[in-house]
Amino acid sequence: MDYPVRRVLTVLVLIIPLLSGCAGSLSSHKHNEIPASVYRNSLHDIFINTPSHHNIRQSIFKPEFLGYLAYLVSTSQTLDEHALRGSINRWNAVASEKSEQIHYNPVHFMRVASLHREGNNLCTRVSECTISLEDINILRTWLSWRLNYIVTIPHTTIDTTQLSLLNPSKQPRLQTALQKLSHNQAGVALIQQALDSGLVIRLGQLQGSHGYYDFNEHTITLDPSVVNYEFNLRYLVHELLHACNTAEENSITEEVLAELIGLRIQNQITGIRFELNPYLVLVEHVLHPEYGQLSFNNDIYGELAIAGIEL
Repeated sequence: MDYPVRRVLTVLVLIIPLLSGCAGSLSSHKHNEIPASVYRNSLHDIFINTPSHHNIRQSIFKPEFLGYLAYLVSTSQTLDEHALRGSINRWNAVASEKSEQIHYNPVHFMRVASLHREGNNLCTRVSECTISLEDINILRTWLSWRLNYIVTIPHTTIDTTQLSLLNPSKQPRLQTALQKLSHNQAGVALIQQALDSGLVIRLGQLQGSHGYYDFNEHTITLDPSVVNYEFNLRYLVHELLHACNTAEENSITEEVLAELIGLRIQNQITGIRFELNPYLVLVEHVLHPEYGQLSFNNDIYGELAIAGIEL
């Protein structure tokens, strides 16, 4: 069975998988009319310029193959490169067509073998790597993982004066974006956490990035395209989620949650629904040259719960 990424608009228009935001301004249109740019370039592939972009249907991340690996690991405890290659050869020997075959990739092997490891203990040499049942179960959990959260803080009104504390340079488009976010229940939780912690948000021209959170300065810098275009709101949410983490250590899980929660809140604000497959978003982050070097977990679930968002 194939597992394609699907994003579906409420008007039942299918768009290209794994897309990422446009930098243009939102053109004038009727209130209930979807701008053409949403179809064209709203969510272009966030990893299109990196070596990690791939088709998982012929990799060890293929869901059916994970089930086979889980069986093998349950009998042998771990799989080294030699054992993994052997299992791939046996799988391919009974494949009914080429599209069912698995292609071995040493980077994929090392990234899977690192999932249960922490910090600087990640697997960096093929000869030192082994895949454990814990690694496989992490991936299999995300196959069925769905984004569900409840907001535990009361829905309060955040006035313009309070929002201005986050926007000391008084950027009007940033103020508008924050106001839109303040009408969303989860958005209120993120904004309140930002206000309580003294966060500051600034705009700055960024090359190849929509924004970043500086832990030491406790500031967010956003490219102007994020606040110029309604369908880039998820990037503001993404960075606000990072700002909830009171520890400096980022994680793959935190990045994936920021991506998924950001899009969910944007969907609720715009009324136009895009969907991301959580498992495919996870795999892209695991294989990303930078994100893939992070530990898989940190305490982001606990940090979000403190902010009022329980997953």
